Amino acid sequence: MSWSDRLLAAFFAAAYVVRRAKLGDIALRGLLIGTALALTIVMVVKAWWVGLVPWDVIVVTCCVLVVLGLLAAETRRYVVFRKRSHPLPPGTQSLHAEEKLRLHGSGPFSVNEMQRYLVEVPTFFWSTRLGDYILAAQVQPVRALGIGVPRAESGWWYLFLDPGRIASVEAGELAFGLRRRPAVRIKYRSAKTSETVFLSCTDAQQLETLLRALRPNELGQGKSYSAA
Repeated sequence: MSWSDRLLAAFFAAAYVVRRAKLGDIALRGLLIGTALALTIVMVVKAWWVGLVPWDVIVVTCCVLVVLGLLAAETRRYVVFRKRSHPLPPGTQSLHAEEKLRLHGSGPFSVNEMQRYLVEVPTFFWSTRLGDYILAAQVQPVRALGIGVPRAESGWWYLFLDPGRIASVEAGELAFGLRRRPAVRIKYRSAKTSETVFLSCTDAQQLETLLRALRPNELGQGKSYSAA
């Protein structure tokens, strides 16, 4: 990945922390955007009545960049993913039904009628004997000085994938924060809209096992694989 991708990945990780954190019952992301917009309005009104000074321009520029940056991070789903062709070598390991892979997952996970978009959290992936895929993500909230993820959100969150609803599977590299890992991007159709989930792996061998599990009827040995 390029240096610009790595810088984006670092910023996206910070933006994700802001998105998930709360100060008491107040979402930190909303508080930050609200403060930035309020400062912008104050500076514009001040400029209208008194005139612009360099400091006002700097403040307004920073506020606008913060808001645009947070919105851009959300649009990009807080990760940098670059598609890469990945040939599956002969003898790629198959994943048996109910056998679990320990990965890191990003996507819309749910529990008890609550849904959260989680990014690069420890995730178990496995397929059932009926062929469906299950992702189980473990959330371990961290709080400091009253700021952090609510403890009520700790525990296991789930995402269920029907193979018939999967639109595409792409192999590549994912960056989040300072970490880069081989990964898979899965686009699928939920009951209401199109969704995307990312699964990042420890190494290339684990990636190949995951790809083989996701496309058991299409991924022949030795075939080059990039997208469905």
